[in-house]
Amino acid sequence: MSQPAVYHGNERFPFKHDLPANDLNRIPPRPSKEYIANAIASFDDVGRWNHMNLAGANTYTIPHSSVLKFPLDTTLAVAQIGAGATTITPGSLVEFRSKGAANGARTMDGQNSCMFARQIALDVWLLKGEFV
Repeated sequence: MSQPAVYHGNERFPFKHDLPANDLNRIPPRPSKEYIANAIASFDDVGRWNHMNLAGANTYTIPHSSVLKFPLDTTLAVAQIGAGATTITPGSLVEFRSKGAANGARTMDGQNSCMFARQIALDVWLLKGEFV
């Protein structure tokens, strides 16, 4: 007979005791992170909304695996909170795939629009969101 899962912390967002330490996608939701300058994706961005809150045009860059190696199936969530147009930019040799668009940078559709990026292969990200 198997042992029941052991949970720690808030019952609303239980953290399963037996998860691998490097499984960043299974962490409980965390408070959103606000950027007030151009940003490069980091491990700290996983598992939370990343708010781009700028008055002018800005970029959120997903770097190449030689700079920062995200585990496969990592998902990043970005929201354009400020009035400045947010462009999701691939790092050097990073491929973006999304419906109806060629590989390359994608600009979000305006204030309060959002986007998800999921790594489906090494340096290949599938984008889903509100784009121009």
